[in-house]
Amino acid sequence: HPALKDPIREMCTRFWFDLDATPCIYKLRGLSLNEEAASAARKVYDWFTPQFPGSIPRIAVDPDTNEVLVDMDNHCHMVDLKHFEQTTDKPTWDKLLELAAECKRRQLKILFFNSTPQGGGVALMRHATIRLMRLLGVDCRWFVAKPNPDVFVITKRKFHNVFQGVTDDEQYRLQKADKELWIEWCEQNFDNYWGEGKGVVDNADVIIMDDPQVSAIIPRIRKLNPAARILYRSHIEIRADLASVAGSMQHDLWDFLWGGFINKSDLFISHPVAGFIPPRVPHAKVALMPAATDELDGLNKKMNATDLEYYRRVFNRCAEDQGSPGISTERPYVIQIARFDPAKGIPDVIESYRLFRERLAATGMDADQHPQLVICGHGSIDDPDGTVIYDQIIEMLAQPEYLPYAKDICVARLPASDQLLCALLRSSFCALQLSHREGFEVK
Repeated sequence: HPALKDPIREMCTRFWFDLDATPCIYKLRGLSLNEEAASAARKVYDWFTPQFPGSIPRIAVDPDTNEVLVDMDNHCHMVDLKHFEQTTDKPTWDKLLELAAECKRRQLKILFFNSTPQGGGVALMRHATIRLMRLLGVDCRWFVAKPNPDVFVITKRKFHNVFQGVTDDEQYRLQKADKELWIEWCEQNFDNYWGEGKGVVDNADVIIMDDPQVSAIIPRIRKLNPAARILYRSHIEIRADLASVAGSMQHDLWDFLWGGFINKSDLFISHPVAGFIPPRVPHAKVALMPAATDELDGLNKKMNATDLEYYRRVFNRCAEDQGSPGISTERPYVIQIARFDPAKGIPDVIESYRLFRERLAATGMDADQHPQLVICGHGSIDDPDGTVIYDQIIEMLAQPEYLPYAKDICVARLPASDQLLCALLRSSFCALQLSHREGFEVK
């Protein structure tokens, strides 16, 4: 159509918004239409996850550099800049374009580093960030570490959980062997994927380190590329009150991470909560930034009734595979979406539901009309607590005080489909977020 600047890309965005289809653009090879169709089928199979319903694209990571190949290595085209412009006001949009133009004028190369390409709020934000930066023409890349389950036990239970203050068990105090294993893992990742001669860190201008999981590479970055600006982005809640108490696990952990690694960054970016900023961070180095979300991605976009029903059935299939009841079409439901994590208050959700059901019963309402409870969330490869907490919740529902309501409580660990969470949230009667700490995953 002559009114369309790029009819193929425009058609792709319509597929995304109108049909909830994941649109991909490929140049196919073949001597005939049948050969091209076969080529397209192979590419679809390579990029999508057939073991789960919901048309979930695989998260691809480059084997040479561990770069996250966002949106199927840029073959997936869901949105254009005009769609982002419609989500904000003109002054904000103009400022974004101005900053993007400055980045392009200076030919800045921007890198993000963290531990996982999928699961949790950081990965959600980074996929959206890279997508927007590409549309703006800004040179922006995202790298993740090669997984190591032994290290993830340290970074989740002895970093993350300790900083949040969800445990005071001395077994989670960081030991010398933990420090050595974590540093060795970080440095191996740096040397194997991002170090000298790899064309990653040595060419960068701005480097953003998301959370402490791979922060031991900061001294290596500083040595290899002294001119690069290093920004440390703290997404987790660091209990500043506990970190200020000499001898506490939080104090000793922060002293180790700040003194050896994070203090070499140029800026410490925190959520805008005073209690999240730990001691010894100079005021001049602190910047505040709230969690962000993309109104156009699968987690937030609008859905029609057909889409909502489709994803209800997807959820029910996942729930059935895990031995959990599904969501009824005849009753409303209350939902909490969060990782299965000790800080997410899931036992409080279940106890609150029990008390709620008791009050409803006292009114004489028929039990078949009582709302169901849905507890679900994605997993993350760097979170060993997921299976543990999930098992604890299943055991909790088997206790006598909760057993009468267990048939109405749907508990499921879900595949990484943002649309699935979006549909569940949109269809719910009431949404809870009873996290004791943070709670920013579903923005």
